[in-house]
This record gives sequence, C-alpha cells and structure tokens, in this order.
Amino acid sequence: MANRYPVIVFANRSELETQLNGVDIPYNSQFYLVEKKGSDVYLVLEAYRVSQEMPITFNSFALWSPISGLILTQREIWQRRRNLQGIKFTAGVVEVSFDV
Repeated sequence: MANRYPVIVFANRSELETQLNGVDIPYNSQFYLVEKKGSDVYLVLEAYRVSQEMPITFNSFALWSPISGLILTQREIWQRRRNLQGIKFTAGVVEVSFDV
C-alpha cells in the first residue's frame, strides 16, 4: 500500500500561517503544503515546528507542473531541517566504572 501524506493547497501563505497557529506539526512529521505559483506551476512545501513554542518553518520540497511533473529537491529530510532556530538542549553525563 502506498504512503499517504496530508496535503493542503493554498494561495496566501500569511492566511495559512494564521490558520495553522497552534497546530502542532512535529519536527519529524511529513506535512506538505502546495502553493500555486503560476497558471500551471505549484510549489510543494514541507512544514514543521522545531518545538511547540516555535513558529512554523516552511521549506521548499518540490516543484510540480503538468509539463515537467514533480521535481524534488536533492537534499534529504535532515539536511533540509538542520536549522534548529537556536533551540537549547540540556544534556547530562553519567560516569560509569566497571571494576573487574
């Protein structure tokens, strides 16, 4: 069975951002949006949040037109999403000794 992904088609990105305000779109999600760029050209964007408190991030994922079909970006998901927008991580270290 083929994978299914949610897709939203929109014309005005600022209205879309308002409508998605408060919607949790996790960093590792596959949530796609389609923006009409011309009469027959569509930009496919991926959307996610680095954390629930951060704004939605949009990345270009692909272009589609009836003539050229789907043209994907060449980068992998973790390369497209490597900017963590200054989020701070807390880490700890536990020293373990194995005396034999």
